[in-house]
Amino acid sequence: MIDTVDIHAHIIPGVDDGAVDFDEAVEMLKIAVKNGTTDLVATPHYLADNLRCAGLSVSELRARFEELKAVAAKYVPEINLHFGAEMYGVGNIESIIKSGNIISLNDNGYVLTEFAFNDSPKRALEIVRVLQNAGYKVVIAHPERYVFVKDNPRLIVPFLETGALLQINPQSILGDCDPVEQDVALSFLENSLAAIVASDCHSTFHRSPDLSDAYSFVFLNFSPEYAERLFHNNPKAVIRGEKLFL
Repeated sequence: MIDTVDIHAHIIPGVDDGAVDFDEAVEMLKIAVKNGTTDLVATPHYLADNLRCAGLSVSELRARFEELKAVAAKYVPEINLHFGAEMYGVGNIESIIKSGNIISLNDNGYVLTEFAFNDSPKRALEIVRVLQNAGYKVVIAHPERYVFVKDNPRLIVPFLETGALLQINPQSILGDCDPVEQDVALSFLENSLAAIVASDCHSTFHRSPDLSDAYSFVFLNFSPEYAERLFHNNPKAVIRGEKLFL
């Protein structure tokens, strides 16, 4: 198995519905390392107006990340940690951009973006275009989970035409989810529409940071080259701010 790179992880303690404390965060990192992950981007929910998000500022989230990085250096030195966020597609995105408060992955221009699960494709596409017009590159978090995509997977095409990238969850690939989500995720893989697979981990047991089973599935059912692209080459390029080759 190749080294894997994870760009979607709720692992900063106490800032969202991910790791509850540093002990759990360390255990999550140990799981990641044990199963081949060398680099991981901490992506707390950001701008979501609900219980999944603590509503912390960019500077507060960075401070919490630095605390995690210091703990990880002591207990899990094998892993490279990077700062990012899973940014909610808020209606006032223009003002967030103007204030300089967009968080990109490893500060290199790629923005991991999610929408309300029942959002409209029109509104979601507008958010993507606003971010792109501001110079950001958009990675759409788990598109297979949105109602409009599950109802009609072809509605993802306009997003792809803008240059947006699709990040698929391993649980969706392996079927540990709504069966429709798995069907959509597999269709994206079959048509080479997915760009990245990332854990979207929240704990040691619910969506854990173990990418190995999903990697093996893609390796065996599609190709070793596609698995390497989804789990290493593309996410590594995102961290570095480089162009992806799809």
